Amino acid sequence: GRQIVTLEGKEYSKPDEAYLDSAARQRSAKELMLDLHLQRAAVQGDADRVAELIQAGASTATTRLPGTPHGEFRRTPLHIAAWECRQEAVAALLDARADVNA
Repeated sequence: GRQIVTLEGKEYSKPDEAYLDSAARQRSAKELMLDLHLQRAAVQGDADRVAELIQAGASTATTRLPGTPHGEFRRTPLHIAAWECRQEAVAALLDARADVNA
């Protein structure tokens, strides 16, 4: 069956693989939810949350996640933060060694 994970009090299932990039297909439901929250923190410019999620295991390389404003464009969290002009989030992602060429 589908992987179910509880994160921050909400249950999530792993999205259908058709919606995921090749790297994301290899990740667990929990890891994907961390990635999803990282992308949302990048949009919001929440540098502290960005650092916290990366420390918890979120990937700075996941690009295609359903339910994110930038998911269809295959942007990494770094690209998202830059697109949204979120300088503090960009700095946090660069500190975490996010690939600028991904």
